[in-house]
Amino acid sequence: MVRGDILSLLRFCREKRGSCDTLVALDTSGAGITGETALALAGLADTVRLSLDGPEEINDRQRGPGSYKTAMKAFENLREAGFEPEVGVTVTSLNADVLPEFLGTLVELGCRSISVNMLRPVGRATENPDLQPGKERFRRSVSLSRKALGLSAEDNGDGKPGGSCGAGRYLSILPDGGIYPCHVLHLEEFQLGNAAENGLGPSLHPDGLLARLRRLDLRKLALLDPELADLGESDTCLGRVYRATRNNPQWDDLHLKAIRKLDK
Repeated sequence: MVRGDILSLLRFCREKRGSCDTLVALDTSGAGITGETALALAGLADTVRLSLDGPEEINDRQRGPGSYKTAMKAFENLREAGFEPEVGVTVTSLNADVLPEFLGTLVELGCRSISVNMLRPVGRATENPDLQPGKERFRRSVSLSRKALGLSAEDNGDGKPGGSCGAGRYLSILPDGGIYPCHVLHLEEFQLGNAAENGLGPSLHPDGLLARLRRLDLRKLALLDPELADLGESDTCLGRVYRATRNNPQWDDLHLKAIRKLDK
């Protein structure tokens, strides 16, 4: 929402998707979502997901002073505009222990869609390794949260299996037009193309990198090398594992750079 042309961008996306089954989604801290803006978004965005990581004290330590009140006010404005606001929670060492209680609070507030992800090793997270909760602590926190909400161990609340990587099913487009499979894989060897220069078409080639990532069986990849074992977990993130093991020769055998050439 910090971009002054965000409404124009959303309108463009909505107009250009035509008959394609494409979701126009907005992830935001909530800054700038006034009652008027929320009403405008209601006709442009299919979903709006707010970033909230815990009770006010913890959230503001993680997201910055005042961020909790900003997100909660946006939540109210969006709901009054007809949205069912979604919430994205990033689990760190600061909020892992309060996650079950916090998710319960969100449900009581009327939130019906909550995504929970472990902190990814990108951006500020690379400069603050102490914020990483560790995979075992993360899994324990999520397991306790599911039990508290009356969900089974592998249920997201909609009857579908929980925690799977979406690499190959999404696009992350940077301000310079660079297109990547997700925000964790903003790396040269994963660049699909440039929307500003060539549009989206070349990046969606049926034999291109995006399609091949979509067809990857991560559980089979996990068997190739003990270092890649995390790819077999239900809460896996291809980007997180790749960043931690990018020098592993198994990645060369997947010919990622050769795949990338097909998209140009």
